[in-house]
Amino acid sequence: MAAWACALLAVLSLGCDAGAPAQGATRFPTLVLVGIDGMRGDHLGRSGYPRATTPFIDALAERSVAFERAYAASSRSLTSYASLLTGLAPGEHRLWHEQARLAPTLPTLAEQLQERGYSTAAFVSTRRAWRARGVARGFQHFSAPGPLYEARYRRGGETVDEALAWLEAQPQGQPLFLWIQLVDPTKPLNPLPDAGAQALAGVTAEDLIAYKLERHRVPFGYFGYENLNMLRLVNRYDGELRAADDALSRLYAGMGSGAGALWVVTSPHGMGLGNHLWDGAARQIYETQVRVPLFVHTPGGELPARSSDVVVSQLDLGAALLALVDGSNEPLEDLLGAGRTASRGAFVQRGALGPLARDTGRIGRPVADPGQQDAWVEARWKLLRHSDGHEQLFDVAADPYETRDRLDDAPTEEIDRLRAALAAQLGSRGLDR
Repeated sequence: MAAWACALLAVLSLGCDAGAPAQGATRFPTLVLVGIDGMRGDHLGRSGYPRATTPFIDALAERSVAFERAYAASSRSLTSYASLLTGLAPGEHRLWHEQARLAPTLPTLAEQLQERGYSTAAFVSTRRAWRARGVARGFQHFSAPGPLYEARYRRGGETVDEALAWLEAQPQGQPLFLWIQLVDPTKPLNPLPDAGAQALAGVTAEDLIAYKLERHRVPFGYFGYENLNMLRLVNRYDGELRAADDALSRLYAGMGSGAGALWVVTSPHGMGLGNHLWDGAARQIYETQVRVPLFVHTPGGELPARSSDVVVSQLDLGAALLALVDGSNEPLEDLLGAGRTASRGAFVQRGALGPLARDTGRIGRPVADPGQQDAWVEARWKLLRHSDGHEQLFDVAADPYETRDRLDDAPTEEIDRLRAALAAQLGSRGLDR
């Protein structure tokens, strides 16, 4: 067996023989939320992707409740994290862009866990104005790259190192909520780490390009009909995804999580990587930008591992976690359907970035901001409405890369029903427009 595979199995066995959870009012005294910005599910090894991008996450997913149809609230990191931490849709909390701020009256997940006796700490990898925008509220300890940091972000390995050093100094037996943000896939830095280089080995450039074109339905024209243009972008993405996977593996091993721990691994958004003529995330809410991995893992086996195809939304994730730590034994799929999104669908929004923001996600081509987008997604259909009023309808079960707009040939009654469902979401949140 390869050395990394042996080490991986050793890491995943940690905690299996650990003692009982700490005594107290909570079922899960250790709660860890890991967000890997830009992580696309179809670039994970478990999806059949030909590169070894995520050996640790793949193994972790096998021991998790793995949601195959999970949706972020938006396609922008700050916006999605705000929704995850408040349970509110982007249009409700209004944190569309860097100039916005969460209302101080909006309770956050960290504040609610602190009320339950948890110590709360966050270690993020980007130098955003987290505190000024209100997203850091409720975290007793909040670590981000400082103003003198040479880059606006740091590698996931550095973030994990700081988190582990901080954890070592904390008293034992205190319930803990830890949020870790890793941004390696979206913010590549030179040189590529050794772990990242390993992900690029063993697959020829020709085979990878063919896979992206045929399986991921990337429009070749976006890259100027040059294979190397696609290869450069995907190589950096895959290599940095492997680096994030390595950082997460070290965090898991370093915490030695056993019974009574609850881990959530997800992403605030995906990445275009050429699909729908975009390489980034913030501009669009197509599937490659907002359909994200979601794994809920209990090292002690409190939640039986399984794969779920239920459509779920991160808007319901905070409420589900609070229910679990409060002792709920309801199936996680039911808890994730307890909010206004319900388990049968997901509500997604993307707002205008604001007058001071520039949209430069497309390779070398700054473009005008497209404005607000709203979407309702179900097991089969996705209705997407743009700010100018035009709509798109996709059969995401049969066409997950949304290559064919079905608005003109889908059954009229289905279109009417989906329009009513989207209107109900907007109306119930006071977002009618």
